[in-house]
Amino acid sequence: MSETNDKVSPIDGLVMRFEAPKGERVHRYFWAVTLTEITEDNLWWNTTLGKWEPYRANKDHGYSTHAPCKTLKAFKRMLRKCPEIRGRSVLVNRYVGLDVYA
Repeated sequence: MSETNDKVSPIDGLVMRFEAPKGERVHRYFWAVTLTEITEDNLWWNTTLGKWEPYRANKDHGYSTHAPCKTLKAFKRMLRKCPEIRGRSVLVNRYVGLDVYA
């Protein structure tokens, strides 16, 4: 039986892929969420309002390619609240080889 690094969450069938094998995964020490690809919606993190939106939708606010996120639980909550980033988001860990893809 081959071991896979995919984990299906009971919330809406969300599939998350961990870089680390089972037993070596961490649920903290994360830095931010970033998107792996830019599509036609061109989503960026609005630093003032704290939500994903098209770049320069509100010119008075600051934008970043990274959204702050410190735990796996917060990452799941972000995916639940913003389903348009599913399938192309990465939870970046401070340490190499521990990122989570969803």
